Amino acid sequence: MKNIHDQQCQMADFVRRYYRGQTVGAHDIGALCFHGQAEVVDLAGLGDRRMFWAVASNDFTTKVLQDYCASRGVVMAMVYDPVFKDAYALPDSWKRVGTLQIQDNYVCAMDTVSFYAVAHDAAPQLAEYLREFAKNVPTDVHVQVK
Repeated sequence: MKNIHDQQCQMADFVRRYYRGQTVGAHDIGALCFHGQAEVVDLAGLGDRRMFWAVASNDFTTKVLQDYCASRGVVMAMVYDPVFKDAYALPDSWKRVGTLQIQDNYVCAMDTVSFYAVAHDAAPQLAEYLREFAKNVPTDVHVQVK
């Protein structure tokens, strides 16, 4: 329960505070969809029909991801970096701005979530939001801004 609170609930809180009503991309979207108050594109595919079929039909590429997120108006994404490599690489235009890392992970897919500015001019604002948000997370949750 603590891992979910420290990662998933913090992600939802971040989105609710700074991206309410906007469109974001993410993995592990349960808490985010329930608490985040934003439109969510599930980059893993389970909660989004277009991404699901791209993954299921082996048609998932960086271009498909980039085009779909652009068509949906995704401004920021929160992902597990190791998932996106080779054919699944994130678009070069997405800028990695920071991370949220939990300690003693037992149940989350990975201990570190990376935050990416998807919109071309969104990185400075995302960095500012992450710095502000870092002041409010539990003491054993680490937010770093690049």
